[in-house]
Amino acid sequence: MNKIPYRKTHLSFVQQADLLISRGLIAKKNVLLLKLESVNYYRLSGYWYQFKEENDDFFQPGTTINVIWNRYTFDRQFRLLIMDAIERFEISLRTKLSHQFTQKHGPFDYSNPNFFPGLILKEHCQFLLNLSNITDSSKELFVKHYRDKYGDGYLPLWAAVENMTIGMLLTFYKGTESDIKKVVALEYGVDEKVLKSWIGCLNSVRNICAHHARLWNKTLGYKPSLPNKDPLWNSSMKVDTEKIFCVILILKYLLNIIAPQSSWPSRLENLFQQYQYLPINKEQMGIPIDWKSHPVWIMK
Repeated sequence: MNKIPYRKTHLSFVQQADLLISRGLIAKKNVLLLKLESVNYYRLSGYWYQFKEENDDFFQPGTTINVIWNRYTFDRQFRLLIMDAIERFEISLRTKLSHQFTQKHGPFDYSNPNFFPGLILKEHCQFLLNLSNITDSSKELFVKHYRDKYGDGYLPLWAAVENMTIGMLLTFYKGTESDIKKVVALEYGVDEKVLKSWIGCLNSVRNICAHHARLWNKTLGYKPSLPNKDPLWNSSMKVDTEKIFCVILILKYLLNIIAPQSSWPSRLENLFQQYQYLPINKEQMGIPIDWKSHPVWIMK
């Protein structure tokens, strides 16, 4: 298959600004330069492509840099809110997994592949290697204290789990025994398959947030399952599992269990209110017009 040679060349910030203005973007050049010098042209392009004429490089009439910049800042603040909720879940999951596993097997038997029937030996070895590498490079005082007092080797799970990423927690959960998975899932009010899909989805979303990538209208690569037999989820309001609204509902549901006193739901509503003037197509986020009436959102 013949491929088109890449012929784009380096453009200075001034040249980038001139190019955008020549294509119809309404902006004061000095303001546009400041934006381009602080945020990569390519990153910003993810927020302006919907303002382009179809099959054309030119902007739709009336498109301003302020509209594009405000969409960018909305997405940045939205990512921070999503990341905040995922962090709470991640810490909760660490706690529940380590508690249930050590209650059954003790603090060090996570090194035993026999207790991870959901992983092949190679996967379990890779998991331990990843954990060892993270632990060895850790600057945390609890790691230094343990090594100084007890020597090298595996940390007890309740300590080791604090070094695990959410991706490693997904591997741990996927691999551990069914009875442990069921108990942990039950603490979140769902079955083990649903919880596994939620961990996987939130891991994917967390990676998007951690890399400061566009999130607001992203199509999810890891689709979560929903507990549709639960009356809270068995709503007439359709939830698209490829859109971010699904993640919003999952996080709201989890926070009701983990931190029912959290102001996260109201902070999210306030963010939408703050940017209500923006041309943000909520349909692209999978958000229905009456989204605040979904049973999961109004649950206390």
